[in-house]
Amino acid sequence: EVLLLSGEEIGAQGARVLAERRWPEPPSHPTAVINLEGLGAGHSLAAIGTELFTLRGYPADPALLEAADELHRDRHGAPMPRLDPGVTDARAFLARGIPAVTLVAIDPWRDVLRGMHSAADTRSRIDLGLLEAQLDDLDTLVRRLDRDGWATPGR
Repeated sequence: EVLLLSGEEIGAQGARVLAERRWPEPPSHPTAVINLEGLGAGHSLAAIGTELFTLRGYPADPALLEAADELHRDRHGAPMPRLDPGVTDARAFLARGIPAVTLVAIDPWRDVLRGMHSAADTRSRIDLGLLEAQLDDLDTLVRRLDRDGWATPGR
């Protein structure tokens, strides 16, 4: 399932409303969120290990982090870089107990942030080849999670 949400920069409004309405109680079946940021705008994917929300931090789901790291090691021969802390839509799901992780296209992530949501934010900032490769990585990650299952320690 792919969800496109709005209001991230204003307290993750779209994600927060979706999480509250869709899961007023903990899900009865395995549920996880892989939040994506800046795909196609940087050569490598990184994971955000901690999401901030108001005055509280929420750690990304360890099993999702491990699966993403394993795929990165397989594809790129190195551990997946971590960015901490993050402030993304994933925090709305983590706050409700829904396992989540954010994957961010980095290098040059800081340059991507500059000009975001302005006239400088054009399609030319996206490399279609990188986007295809990162979508392939995501497809492989989701297929592995579906095939092998995943479980968060302690759940």
